[in-house]
Amino acid sequence: MHKNGLILHGATHGDFFSGVIWRDMDETDMEFTKYKIQEMLDACHYLIEGHLKDSDAAGKMVDQLINNWQRTGMVEGE
Repeated sequence: MHKNGLILHGATHGDFFSGVIWRDMDETDMEFTKYKIQEMLDACHYLIEGHLKDSDAAGKMVDQLINNWQRTGMVEGE
């Protein structure tokens, strides 16, 4: 694995790539880092909203996933 990449799903759906990539530059400045985190959270919200068809519910689920991750290091529900 490249040191700056995390593959989330590989090609299970016929896609060439589905995952998160960041550049060395994103690590050099806190503003770049915050932007990359925001980009990842926006992608999570978009994916969940596609399932739930409700932006508010998607936001609540992202919040729950973040809370679970902060407590346990995992995003699995309770």
